[in-house]
Amino acid sequence: MHTILCYGDSNTWGAVSGMSRRYGKKERWPMLLQEALGSDTYHVVEEGLPGRTTVWNDPFDGATRNGVHFLPIALESHQPDMVILLLGTNDLKSRFALSAYDISMGVKACAEVVLTFQLSLTNKSPEVLLIAPPPIVEAGTEAGSFQGSQGKSRKIGLEYQKRAQELGCKFLDAGRLVKSDPSEGIHWDSLQHRTLAEGVIPFI
Repeated sequence: MHTILCYGDSNTWGAVSGMSRRYGKKERWPMLLQEALGSDTYHVVEEGLPGRTTVWNDPFDGATRNGVHFLPIALESHQPDMVILLLGTNDLKSRFALSAYDISMGVKACAEVVLTFQLSLTNKSPEVLLIAPPPIVEAGTEAGSFQGSQGKSRKIGLEYQKRAQELGCKFLDAGRLVKSDPSEGIHWDSLQHRTLAEGVIPFI
């Protein structure tokens, strides 16, 4: 059995655009990936947390959203063969004042934790698939939190690709497949979840 850990934010958790609810198991991209891969050989673990950043403590949402802090615990708990990292959207919030390069360095730090972590069951390190989140849209209720970040978000794909090359890990630019909801700007509709799951399959 091969374990795949999907480590991300609200779009991995399955947040529905503009609503305080979560997509069902047959709609979220990690569970769609599980369905496509089958349960005989693969076990897909959802580890999404709304508001999760790469390496930053959110002054409003708290330190529990800092992705790099919880990552070693998730690795030890789930013992994954592969980790799919899909983080960086929350780093675009204007309160952090980060460049696309800075955000890519944050996700690189997360990837380095994975690549240097020796799993107790196998004495090996997991593989990493680094996914660059799609560009955001400054719209709807989230526009204030992400003020001035729409243009910056379009540069993330290239910066993530550079970091993936430096690390020697797999890379997928979700912006080539997925579009954020134009009315809300951050989250995805159910079709985008399915599209991403299908895009991830060749990397497994």
